[in-house]
Parts: sequence; structure tokens; C-alpha cells
Amino acid sequence: MQFDENNCKDPPQFTESATIEALNRVGVTPEDIVPLSREEKLRIPGDSIIKDRIINELEQRRLDTIRQVKEARMTIISEQERKQQFNQKYRNRTTGNTKTVADQELIKLQQSQKREVEQIICNEIIKNEMKNQEIERAKKMQEIIKMQEEMKKKKHQEEVQKRKEREAKVMARVKQRELEIAEAKAKQEAEELRRKEQEAEAERKRREDAEKFEKLKEERMKKLMEERKRKEEEELLKKEERDAELKRREEERIKQRQEELENLKLQHQELMKKQLERMSASQRREKEELEKKIQKMQEDDQILQKRLEEHKKRKEQELLEVKKKNEERFQRSKDTIKRLEEAEHQRKLGLQKKNDEAMIRYNQIKEEKQKKIDQARLEEEGKAQQRLEKKRRAEEILKQQIESFNQKMAEKDAKFEAMKKKAEEDMQNKAAMQWLKIRIGEDNAKRLQRRTEYEKVVAQRSIDEKMKTVEMLQEEKQNETKLKMARTKELQRKKAEMMDELKVLIAQGVDEQSLQNLADKFGVDIESVRSRYASARRSGGLGRSMNIE
Repeated sequence: MQFDENNCKDPPQFTESATIEALNRVGVTPEDIVPLSREEKLRIPGDSIIKDRIINELEQRRLDTIRQVKEARMTIISEQERKQQFNQKYRNRTTGNTKTVADQELIKLQQSQKREVEQIICNEIIKNEMKNQEIERAKKMQEIIKMQEEMKKKKHQEEVQKRKEREAKVMARVKQRELEIAEAKAKQEAEELRRKEQEAEAERKRREDAEKFEKLKEERMKKLMEERKRKEEEELLKKEERDAELKRREEERIKQRQEELENLKLQHQELMKKQLERMSASQRREKEELEKKIQKMQEDDQILQKRLEEHKKRKEQELLEVKKKNEERFQRSKDTIKRLEEAEHQRKLGLQKKNDEAMIRYNQIKEEKQKKIDQARLEEEGKAQQRLEKKRRAEEILKQQIESFNQKMAEKDAKFEAMKKKAEEDMQNKAAMQWLKIRIGEDNAKRLQRRTEYEKVVAQRSIDEKMKTVEMLQEEKQNETKLKMARTKELQRKKAEMMDELKVLIAQGVDEQSLQNLADKFGVDIESVRSRYASARRSGGLGRSMNIE
């Protein structure tokens, strides 16, 4: 098979019949033995490692297919050579056998004709001798017949007496046997009736047991279905309750923080109002600055709260979108999605815990600030700068805590994104391997279909070849039979002529000279026939005729 398996871009066009049949026997097409093109390699799903693995797997499968086609081609060529040699040998042998058989049949017919002539001559010799013996035998037979008649008469009387005695005994045994048969029949009928009753009872019990079993089975299935439905409803209800509880807590927490902020504003306004009444212009400026800082802290707190809420909403929205995409794209990867959901749930719980801790720290800081504000109202004006410094430090600490919290949140987000990316890569790799499995399965199905169609064609071709061989054998046999019939008719014609001559000879009377003439005509040694007849007679093998071998 002239085919470069490493430098082939287009499907080859094979013209050799053995190669084409080898492709059909393996169940492949020329397209199946061509390497993957660049476009086909780009369409393979998965990352680079999975792609290389799939490409190597498909290339090895292609090389195995080429090897199978080559082996099938060599097998087909060997089968064709053996078949051609067998046909040639069979034709030569059939021609020789036909001629040899015809010659052997001719020789057999000639020998048979000669034996028949010898038998006729021998029979005539025997007839002549038997005529002389028949007269003597007839006399002896008369005496023997008379003696046998007397013995038969006596024997007949004895047999009549014995027959009567046997008939009496037989009648007695028959009556006894009829009685035994009647008793056995009655017993058998009783046994049969009892057996039928037992079978009917067993069948009734079996039906009852089957009905009970089916009823019990239906009840169990019904209970299982009800229990399963109840559990599903409970799980759904619990999930809804958990979601509602989380939502309620989140709303309460936001509401509580808003109320605390409002209270803080009111207290601060009230404090500012009282302090403004007592403060001088310089103090008012300091208070204004303090108020601006407090307002900025409140704004920062609101921005932080808004960022936290937006971040939470965004993450929840992203989680919903990821979950929806995973459910649509990867229905068979529920375990992975479940693990991601569990991880997200744990992450939410962690975030909730962190938020609660942050709120506790914020409340503590707020309480400290409130204490410091109260202390500022009671302390002397000279300590205002010290209070401002402490507030600045508190703001820095709060800012650092917020930055640390944001950094941790960013790290967790990055970790979650990495986990999500890895899960998506795993899904894509599984999808790629599933694509390879489906492609190989489709190729195997196509090959199986092609092999099945090829086997049907081969079976039909084998039947046609066998029918052709049978027709050829029948034709040769008919020719041989015609040749045999022609030769047989010729020999039968000669035999009929011989029999006609024998009938005329016998009708005219057979003597020594006529037998000698008949023997000379058919090449029979009459003295040899006489000698064999004498030997047979001495050995006791003489009958009404003698078979001449």
C-alpha cells in the first residue's frame, strides 16, 4: 500500500482492490487515516496539556488504524492467492478425475459383460447336469414326503393338545392382568386427583403470596416516595428559612447601624450646640474643625458601609451568575458546584463574622470617641489640642483597621477567584476528555456499522461464489453423467444384442459347439469355466447357479 502516513494532508485515493477491501474490513475510510489538520487541532477543547494529550491519543489511534489496514490487506492478498491456487488445482484434478472415472466405468462395464457371459455359460453347464440329478432326486423326494406327512399328522395332534392347554393358561393370566390394570388405573386416578388438588392449592397460595408481596412492595414504594417528598419539602423550607433569617439579620444590622449613626449625629449636634454657646470664636473654629473631622469620619464610615454593601451585593451577584452558568454548562458537575457553594457559604459566614467583629470594634471606637467628646466637654480648654491628637490617632487606627480589613477582603476575593478559575479549568478539562470519549465512541460506532455492512457484502459474495461453485460442479457432473450414459447405452446395446443371440441359441438348443462359439465370440475360456465349476462342486459351493468372479 503506497501511502506516506507521516506526510499526508488530503485523503488518499486508493485503487488497489485489496487495499479498498482492507479499509472496508477494518471499517474505516481514507479520511480516518489522515493526520489532524491545524484547524481540527484548534477546535479541540481544553488547555494545552489536555489538547496535547488528546492529539497524541488520536494520532496513536490513527497509526493503529493504519497498522490494522496493512495487516488486513496482507491477509486478503494471502486469501486471494490461496483461493486462486485451490481453484487451479481443483480444475486440473476434476478434469483428470472425470477422464479416469469414465475409463474405469468402461472397463467395469466390459468386465461385467464378460462375467455375465461366463455366468450364462456356467448356468447352461449346470442345467445340463441338474436335469440328470433331478430325476433321481424326485424319486427320493416322494419317499421323504410320505414320511413327512405321517410325522406332520402326529405332530399336529400333539400341537393341538398343547395349544389348548396354553390358551387356557393365557386366558387365566389375561384375566389376572386385567384385574391388576383396573386396580392400578383406579389408584392412578386417585393419585392424579390428589396431585391436581395439591397443585391447585399451591397455585392459590402462590398467587396470594404474590399479591401480598406486590401490595407490600407498593406500600413500601409509596412510603419511600412520601418520605422522600417530605424530606425534600423540609430541606426546601429550611433553606428558605435560613435565607430569610440571613436577610432579616442583614436588614436589622443595617438598620441598627443607621440608628446608631443618627443617634451619634443627634448627640454630636446637641453637644455642638451646647459647646457653641460657651465657646469663644477660637474655640468655635476648633469645634468646627473637630466637627468637620467627625463629619469626615462619618462620611468615611458611610463610604465604608456603602462599599461593604456594594461589595457584598456584587459578590452575591457574581455568585448567582457563576452558579447559573455552572448549572447550565456543567450539569454533570454538581458535586463541584456543591463544594463551591459550601465554600461560599463558609466564606459568607466568615465575612459575616468579620463584619460583626468590625461592627464591635467600630462600636468600641464610637464609644471611646463619645467618651472623649464627653471628656472634652468637662476638661479644660487647654487640653483641646491633646484631645484632637488622640482623635487623630484614633482616626489613623480606624483607617489602618479599615485598610487591613479591605486587604483581607481583597485576598479572600483573589483566593475565591483562583478557586473559581481552577474549577472552571477542571470543568473544561473534563469536557475535553468527554469530547474525546464521544468522538472515539462515534468513530467506533461508524466503524462497527461499516464492518457490519462489509460482512453482509462478504457473506453475500461468499454465497454467490458457493452458488457459482455448485453450478460449476453440477455442470461438470452433468457432463460426466452424459458421458457415462452414452457409454452405458453403447454397452447396453451390445448386451441386448448378446442376449438376443443367447435367446436364439437357447431356443434352438444348447450343445457343446454352440457354447464354444459363444465363448470364442466374447473372449471367454470355456475350459476355465468348467474347471471352476468342478472345483466349486467338490468344495460343496454348488447351487442352482455359480457366481463367476
